[in-house]
Amino acid sequence: MMNHPSLRSIPRSGDLDEELILKTTQEQRPLGFWRRLWHGWLWLTGPRLERFGMDPTGQEDLRRSQMVSVLLVLVVAAICVLVPDVFIQPRLIVSLFVDAGLGLLAAFLNRAGKTTLAGLICILLVDLGVTAAILNNSTGLSSLAPSIFSLYLIAVLDAGVVLSRPWIVAIGFVQMGLILALFTLIHPDASLLLLIKSDYNGQGYPVLVPPILLIMCTTAIVWLYSAGVQRALVRASRAEELAEARARIHEQARQIAEQNQRLEHGISLLQEVHARLAKIPLANSPSSHFKR
Repeated sequence: MMNHPSLRSIPRSGDLDEELILKTTQEQRPLGFWRRLWHGWLWLTGPRLERFGMDPTGQEDLRRSQMVSVLLVLVVAAICVLVPDVFIQPRLIVSLFVDAGLGLLAAFLNRAGKTTLAGLICILLVDLGVTAAILNNSTGLSSLAPSIFSLYLIAVLDAGVVLSRPWIVAIGFVQMGLILALFTLIHPDASLLLLIKSDYNGQGYPVLVPPILLIMCTTAIVWLYSAGVQRALVRASRAEELAEARARIHEQARQIAEQNQRLEHGISLLQEVHARLAKIPLANSPSSHFKR
């Protein structure tokens, strides 16, 4: 009965035991310094894992929350870069405090489970930094403005890793709107006017084409990437469900095998008892006395 065709594809108990031992060994492996530091940072800036379910939606929320923690590391690095520059340009101290305050707010929101709001705060930090770099020139938009406009794509990249798919398209449109607004409202300086006159025949629109086109393409690519991540999470969830189903089938097969063994043992005992009972009448029958 143990060679039944329906039970041949069931994984052996030894295989599952080896997988369980390997998993336990990996879990008990001591963490290194950097991994402990990273776990401490996740505990400080992210919500508890109990907030997230094992379904694809919960796993996607967990991934986005951890990505917010990664972006907060970059915020801390940016603040460290700004600190020496404050002694050279004291007016940057305002930007330093704004970045620090928004970073703390993003960490607090992410810790509270408000991943979307925390991601929007991180994107706001990028927009404020790029806009401040553009407005830093008191004479207006310089010839470096087209290159600085391209930095708005960082906000789109951030949206791709910390926000859901509808937000990605909205953030892309916001960045293009910021570029158009700054180029329209801020007067160009002499260097930019010379660039427009010499290279673009006095037309200012070609200046905006490279950064806007770059942001459009980045938004589309990031949107497609987000769709791929969601499909991967769905496939991983299905794989986990299949593994659980196989484990349940293995457990059922083991129980059936134990029942079969008990039944076979009981049948053998009954056969032995029947054999003994069959010998008793033969020993005490009249024909046996007659033969004696």
